[in-house]
Amino acid sequence: MASRSSWATTRCIAVLTFRPQGLSLRKIANTLNHLGITTPHGGTWRLSQVHGIISRLEENVKEETQFKMLSVALNEFFT
Repeated sequence: MASRSSWATTRCIAVLTFRPQGLSLRKIANTLNHLGITTPHGGTWRLSQVHGIISRLEENVKEETQFKMLSVALNEFFT
């Protein structure tokens, strides 16, 4: 059985695959359901769940970008 982390990664990749195609959040939820990709609790997807994943991923990217910028600035300061 796959770990919870790998299932979460699979779901995130699935959501991110459909977003650049211009699909609405509802269409992404419907597509995930059609493909048999379940929610973390084994249920079907709703618009709010897709929105939550996208929001969390965007926040993680923002935090990672800020961390990298800080690292570069500190490196330049101390060299």
